[in-house]
Amino acid sequence: MADRYDGMRYVRLVLCGVAAIFFLIRPAVGFADSSRLEGILSKGMEQAGWLAEEPPFIANDEDAMFMVINGAAPRYTELGTQRAGFANYEKGNAFLMLEIYETQTLKQAAELFSEFASEKSIPLSGPGTTARMMEEMGGSLMLEFYQDRFFARLSLTQKTDDARSVLQTFAETLSGRIIESEAQ
Repeated sequence: MADRYDGMRYVRLVLCGVAAIFFLIRPAVGFADSSRLEGILSKGMEQAGWLAEEPPFIANDEDAMFMVINGAAPRYTELGTQRAGFANYEKGNAFLMLEIYETQTLKQAAELFSEFASEKSIPLSGPGTTARMMEEMGGSLMLEFYQDRFFARLSLTQKTDDARSVLQTFAETLSGRIIESEAQ
């Protein structure tokens, strides 16, 4: 089992590294300033014992998003995504992946949220305008919410009550940062 997690971590690190290199050598075109998204992702989750695997990656166009989310990037842009941010954390043998997509309107963020609903989704109160949690194949949990012009997805490689609490806490932290970013 540890080999599987090491392999998954290696693949994620390689993909994020390639995406970061691509992002650094390619000028951002087609999308507006990413400072709001960077502000939301700038603070790490280290205070809770989670360590960032690398700095957050901001994708400012469809090509950069494609490097991280492969063939799904066109659908995200069709639904109004302007930018996306990605961050990975680890704590022991657990891995947390954070994705946040910035759209032009609240309606587009709600459409992204709706697009990825599943019959396994369980409504959740707390973070964002609307939130849900679901179990993914392979032993992980996922929490999704939308708020303002943002759609967020958090995935954790465990299915425990503690994992549910961690996802809820991280999502509420992000939700608070979205609110703070509106005031700036």
